[in-house]
Amino acid sequence: MNTILDQITSATAVQAIVFATNSARALPEIPAVARIHLGYLASARKPLRITPYRDLPRPGVVVGDQVATDGLLACRLGYTFLHYCPSLPHIPRGPRLMRHLGRPIHAVCSARHEPHCQLGKSFNIMRSELRKR
Repeated sequence: MNTILDQITSATAVQAIVFATNSARALPEIPAVARIHLGYLASARKPLRITPYRDLPRPGVVVGDQVATDGLLACRLGYTFLHYCPSLPHIPRGPRLMRHLGRPIHAVCSARHEPHCQLGKSFNIMRSELRKR
């Protein structure tokens, strides 16, 4: 993980990276990285709770696999959302249900064209990039 974080911080203007999960699991340790705020938030209650993210620098990006949690969190924060859509043939019921729930949420956000919410635009960018490969 340190190698990836070192590459990100040396090649970009990234100021903060926060790993947030709705699960209760905790990391054994969080690596220290020079010149960057690095955090981990378990039991994050995304997208309902946004207080832990309010002091993060702007503009920002949320990368996540669920539109219903990560995408709505990005909208609430005014951040761009990049949707990670791995091909998972044996996805458990819970995440599969959340993925299906995200489809109408994406459609509503895209149709409303809210200027502070980049959910629809970013989702489409990710889909088109995946098709090119």
